[in-house]
Amino acid sequence: MGFFSRKINQPNYIFNGDETNTFTEFNYGKNGEKSDWIIGANLYTNTFKEITYSAPRNMQQRTLGFLPTILQTFHVSLF
Repeated sequence: MGFFSRKINQPNYIFNGDETNTFTEFNYGKNGEKSDWIIGANLYTNTFKEITYSAPRNMQQRTLGFLPTILQTFHVSLF
């Protein structure tokens, strides 16, 4: 989790806001006789809240990902 304070103060222009970022991940693996199963998911969030006297430029993003994987096991015998 990350917290950031963004501030720009120049003549005739003020930008001030707070940003929060998060990243969460989950994964699980199951070993089988002929194949291995791996599943995973992650969530990324980004929120910005402007502190201003004019119309705020607030932003909120969420991204969710999911990954299922099957690994096939092969046995090779040369003799």
